[in-house]
Amino acid sequence: GSLPSLKRGETWRDLGIVPPAGVVKKVVHRGIAPKASVYLAFTGPYEWSRENQCAMNLMTEVLQTKLREVIREEKSGTYGVSVWGNGDKYPREKYQMSISFGCDPARVDELVAAIFSQIDTLKMNGPGDDYVQRAKETKKRYFEEKMKENAFWAGNLREAYFLGENPDDILKNPGIFESMSPQRIQEAARKCFDTNNYMQFVLMPESEGGK
Repeated sequence: GSLPSLKRGETWRDLGIVPPAGVVKKVVHRGIAPKASVYLAFTGPYEWSRENQCAMNLMTEVLQTKLREVIREEKSGTYGVSVWGNGDKYPREKYQMSISFGCDPARVDELVAAIFSQIDTLKMNGPGDDYVQRAKETKKRYFEEKMKENAFWAGNLREAYFLGENPDDILKNPGIFESMSPQRIQEAARKCFDTNNYMQFVLMPESEGGK
């Protein structure tokens, strides 16, 4: 049988948990595997909108492609580098952009510097048209496939209800992605990568000096 309803309205409350301000860097020495794991996180205030979400997602795709070319293919520094991010509307409007990769412990500083160089280039010059078009094609294929899946609709309908949005707006995403210009993606990069406000965590093997 089913559980009885308590007939009460559920809600959430803000626990006041916020990321630290400024630049925070930590190195932890644990384990014996001769590999370093690097995690970067950029956080800050955010103006939530479907357009801003799409701009962030497209910018993330562009940067992911560029870092894969530079960090993995040109420098042979890692098997893979991941870039992801999202903006939140509740309990307060904020965003977080994250980058992670594994590498030789001796190359951590070199590869982190290369990542920041690519971020600076994206912020200053914007993405090339070819990178923008490739990112749009990736998003187009993603929606064509995902819109056939129940899990996609369940998640997006749940989010629309939580945010108080019109569920029909879910269908606007492909058109918003297609309308994005290189300048709009550059603007998203400038807003999401504040190099005066980020966290850098590195896991190093104990053999590199930790106890």
